Amino acid sequence: MNPLNLAKTALSFGVSIGAGAVVGNAIKTSIPSNSKLLQKISIATGGFVLSSMVGEMASKYTIHNLDTTLNAFKQAKTAADESSQSDS
Repeated sequence: MNPLNLAKTALSFGVSIGAGAVVGNAIKTSIPSNSKLLQKISIATGGFVLSSMVGEMASKYTIHNLDTTLNAFKQAKTAADESSQSDS
């Protein structure tokens, strides 16, 4: 695995875990203390799914923006290289 892919994987993992944790903590704090066991189980299950979805979406969003930025830098470098070659 090349260093860029390794960095993207690590970044994606970190963003996914962080976003999922934020959503999970928000859900935990919103469970009423007088909830019945079935409600608590349902909220926890839904919270897990929602946390997973948000984590995956945040990861995809981050990687997409990273790829877009890297492509813009590559295009700028290529244009600069072509410009310097044509000046010679």
